[in-house]
Amino acid sequence: MKRWFLWINIIWLFLPMTVYAWEHPPDAIQVYYQKKPVLEHVEYDEADSFEIISDDSKIQVLIDDRDVPIVWEEHKGSVPFSKQAHHVQIVKEKTIVKEFWIQEPKPVYAHAQFVSTTEGQWSLQVTFDAPIADEIYMLVQKEEQVIDEIACQNQKEILYKLQNGVFKVYLYDRQNPNHVLKINDQDAFTFHFSETEPEIQTEVNEISGSRDKELLIHWPEFVKEKSVIVDQMVVEADDRFVLKATEGQQKTVSVVLKATDLFGRTALKPVDVLLDAKPPVLTLLHGQQPMMANQLYILHEKKEFTFFWDESIEQQLDIYVNDQKIPSGQLNTLWQSLKNKDRLKLVCQGKDLQGNISSYSYEFQYQTQIESLLLQASTVQKKPEKVVQVQTKDPYFGSYLDSRSIWRTWKKNEDQKIILEKKEVHLQDRTKPMMRFMAENGGSLSHLQKGDVLRLTLLNTESYSNDHFTDVQINGKKMDADQIHKDALHNEYVLITLKDKDTKIVASAEDKSGNITEIQQTFTLEETKFYGYWLLVIPGLLGILGLLWKVKHGKTKGS
Repeated sequence: MKRWFLWINIIWLFLPMTVYAWEHPPDAIQVYYQKKPVLEHVEYDEADSFEIISDDSKIQVLIDDRDVPIVWEEHKGSVPFSKQAHHVQIVKEKTIVKEFWIQEPKPVYAHAQFVSTTEGQWSLQVTFDAPIADEIYMLVQKEEQVIDEIACQNQKEILYKLQNGVFKVYLYDRQNPNHVLKINDQDAFTFHFSETEPEIQTEVNEISGSRDKELLIHWPEFVKEKSVIVDQMVVEADDRFVLKATEGQQKTVSVVLKATDLFGRTALKPVDVLLDAKPPVLTLLHGQQPMMANQLYILHEKKEFTFFWDESIEQQLDIYVNDQKIPSGQLNTLWQSLKNKDRLKLVCQGKDLQGNISSYSYEFQYQTQIESLLLQASTVQKKPEKVVQVQTKDPYFGSYLDSRSIWRTWKKNEDQKIILEKKEVHLQDRTKPMMRFMAENGGSLSHLQKGDVLRLTLLNTESYSNDHFTDVQINGKKMDADQIHKDALHNEYVLITLKDKDTKIVASAEDKSGNITEIQQTFTLEETKFYGYWLLVIPGLLGILGLLWKVKHGKTKGS
């Protein structure tokens, strides 16, 4: 019995040493990084050293073929290394007993998109290229505060139910903060979610010293697509537009704004902007007889003066009697008080709501009926004849280079009243046709490739100009008439497909008044960098040649 007890004590005493010797043979060398055994590869993180456990302190460590000192503490040695290290060899008695490679952690790429359930609940769907092996977390931040932390390890897809607010989502590796983690090729994915539909807000502002107006657009947050259509023409989407007024004209510009958010919801906003650069027009009546500005009238009756403006205005009236300005007074009352041969001058200015101003001046002389009879008796009676010919010019008609002259011929009738005999309109169109190049499908004129399409548009400057192409030549070849088209605004245009390295375009246009415009422009295609294609082709050719060589020699060995 005592003998058995003795053997049990001997085994119990030497068992731990036996186990240690079994796990740590004299020649065994063990390597640890971040307390994990190193096999063939090490993924670098912030730690800049690894540990060696060995009974032999005479071993040697080579990192990228350079000898690195080992800091020993009993049987444990510490080996420093840098992020740039690649290959580690442990040598004992000139023999490599262990080697491994240091490499960067493999980047993790995730794709985020929004999905909706049949109940209309929106969720953020994050999909990984492969199931996550590392201890990676998806952090959800709302208004600068982390509200959720979701474990991604062993996950291929994550669904996160959305709520109202501004969010930022990003991935985080607790063990290796330097690990490259991307969502939609970005370090963080930021978005705004609202259960309400997106809305576009606009402001229309006056521009000081001009009749132009500024349109400010407040787009919804996180817009995926946006577009602007001005008078049925698509223009570049921006946050600010200046809408140009045309001198002497009043027009309404129709703007349609469209925005689509990240969730596919669309907002439409039509805006009508009034551009008024037309001064107000005054018609002055003496009784029922219209009076013309800048003329002297001899009046024998004191009928009432009436002012008619074509729009709401702020009026200023200055009254002069015999070249003396009357400080104040009611016009028609003053008119009734005038004596024989007194002269009345009216200077009237009108300012409309848009700030357009027009001024008119009228002159009258009152003459009694007796005075008129004496004058008639002293002259020989003649047939009614043309007594005055007046030319008025409207400087606000059409383009700023164009003008319209209205010729009116006046005569006296048998009652010696001035009546309109004839009215003629003379138009002087001096504006030359305007042509403009554009790249189709949103392309750029400065970066043209073979197959791109150019649009040459002839802008119809005014409705009366009748602008039209007279000749279009592409590299010396004339385009046919059926290749000339018209858009919704009746502008003529041609489409030109670029085929050659250099395309020379010569075009001429003429309007109804004989104004001619000629343009000549050469477009050069961007040079293709062929070496980039060879970098793709050469490896492929080498692969095919290697495969053929293997097949050939494989058959030879087998035969």
